[in-house]
Amino acid sequence: MLLKSAKELMNYTKSEEEHAERVVKSIADSGCNLIIVGGSISDICLHYAEKFKLMVVKIQSKFELRRICKCLGAIALARLGAPSEEEIGTCDEVFVTEIGS
Repeated sequence: MLLKSAKELMNYTKSEEEHAERVVKSIADSGCNLIIVGGSISDICLHYAEKFKLMVVKIQSKFELRRICKCLGAIALARLGAPSEEEIGTCDEVFVTEIGS
């Protein structure tokens, strides 16, 4: 992609931010309050997750992600957007414990 001016750059990032907000808002509107990500997530998506009060957990191992999905009764999605009711898992409690520093 070739941008020729600062205005084009500002318009591009604005559209990217709007798209990220729509995706994260649709997830929040579906009733989810926890997102488990297999791999990485952009900083702008983390910002909107914080805005919509969603907890984000990053899992680096695809095998661990599969185990977590099985335990929660969820389905791992390979697409962006809100999950359907059948794809959402449930759990009673989510917390973070720091061991060491």
